[in-house]
Amino acid sequence: MLNPYFVTGLSDAESCFLISVIHNTSHRLNWVTRARFVINLHLAELPLLLKIQEFFGGVGFITKDSKNNKVSFTITRLEDLINTIIPHFNSYPLLTKKRLDFILWSKVVNSMQTGGHLTIAGLHNILSIKASINNGLSPTLMAAFPEVIAFDRGEIDLVTTITDPQWLVGFITGDGSFSASSSNNKRKAFRARFFLTQHARDLGLLEAVKNYFGGVGSLYKKVLRLIMKLALIKIAIITYCLFSLNTPFLQLLLSLRILKYGNKL
Repeated sequence: MLNPYFVTGLSDAESCFLISVIHNTSHRLNWVTRARFVINLHLAELPLLLKIQEFFGGVGFITKDSKNNKVSFTITRLEDLINTIIPHFNSYPLLTKKRLDFILWSKVVNSMQTGGHLTIAGLHNILSIKASINNGLSPTLMAAFPEVIAFDRGEIDLVTTITDPQWLVGFITGDGSFSASSSNNKRKAFRARFFLTQHARDLGLLEAVKNYFGGVGSLYKKVLRLIMKLALIKIAIITYCLFSLNTPFLQLLLSLRILKYGNKL
């Protein structure tokens, strides 16, 4: 059985807490609300997703996208979200800013449990929360509900210390990468590197990871210019990079069993 902190660490890296509001004229409000918890991984990580499904008591379902080499674990049943997913992340909290998405997503799920999505007022409240998580409202929803104002996301305390190594194992399994490349062709020398990249909003978390590894390595900031359908978006990312995988560092990774999880590592 997987360690619960490992599952949270992997979820910090690879999971999504999603709310969808879809136009459906067969519904009395003409809109249907659905909540989902999803973990997406490379197809090669199917055995790991099966273990995650087992960890969560066998709920949800797994879908394979062989064309794009992807595999997804999804939970949509409201009772499973309430009785399994929310209790887990309340007991073993997310450490990245994704925790804010989880908190707001939980408000929607709890509202749905009491039928909030079946009333106009409740639907407006859900849309207000949806506007504050992930990619916000779609152009269709903004046009249909121009009066909706985005919910205040609030703030959470910055993470300054990594307290459980299994969280770090899961996090690196999802977002870490190791590479080896030639640094000097004449000398036939190779350079091994370890990378961990996050959105700039989680700079404090990467500093905590760096401190956990004894302060080795460096943090680099880069601004990406992404052309989306509606606009040019700038996203700042931070990379924690260790250019020399020295023996003490490798021993620490092995002691955490990081190098034993996933083909990616």
